[in-house]
Parts: sequence; structure tokens; C-alpha cells
Amino acid sequence: RRVVYVNRLFAQEMGYSREELCASDFDFMILIDPGSVVRVRSNFEKHMQRQKFAPYEYDLVTKERKKIAAIKR
Repeated sequence: RRVVYVNRLFAQEMGYSREELCASDFDFMILIDPGSVVRVRSNFEKHMQRQKFAPYEYDLVTKERKKIAAIKR
């Protein structure tokens, strides 16, 4: 999977440039806290298969390794 668009505020909050986030070799899973990876991967696969899933919370990780709470609805 590849990031194709990033808004300026998200890039700023995450500590990456928009070019870094949209680079073809950027692994967007490094933005997900290790404790949230299994849940995010599972629900992403459900999303790709057009299956429904309940809203859930997960943590993002900035370039400086700061955690940011997020909710997927």
C-alpha cells in the first residue's frame, strides 16, 4: 500500500514532510504504534474486502516517537 496524498497539517503533526510520507518506499505502518498494528492491519483488510468493523482506538507514532491517540470510525 502507498500513501498518495497527505494534508499539510497531518505531515506537520507527524514530523514528516509530505514528500517523505508520499514516497514510493515509505512504509506507512511505521506511523502505527506497535501495540496497535495487529488491530489496524486486521481492520484494514476488512475495509479492503468491504467488510464492516466497529469503530476502534489506536495510537499513531510521530517521527520523534511521540504517541498520538486516534479513533477510526
